[in-house]
Amino acid sequence: MFFAWDSEQTYGLTAGIDPARARRLGSVVDVLRSGKAPIPRLWRALVEGDDFRLELADRVYRATHYDGPLEELRLLSRSGRG
Repeated sequence: MFFAWDSEQTYGLTAGIDPARARRLGSVVDVLRSGKAPIPRLWRALVEGDDFRLELADRVYRATHYDGPLEELRLLSRSGRG
């Protein structure tokens, strides 16, 4: 099971600070770009590699096109708007 607050802890957003301040720290993207926790450091190392970027692009494409789970019409139909 995954809870939203797990990600903030994983990315190092809440390390040693109160929850009110943690909400003001910024987006996960900001943390991935400059965070010092292990996950942001790992992300920055991975995106340096061409193979990783190509694999990530392929997975995003498969998920968002040609009946992938995140394809627009499927999302709309699941939300009751399509």
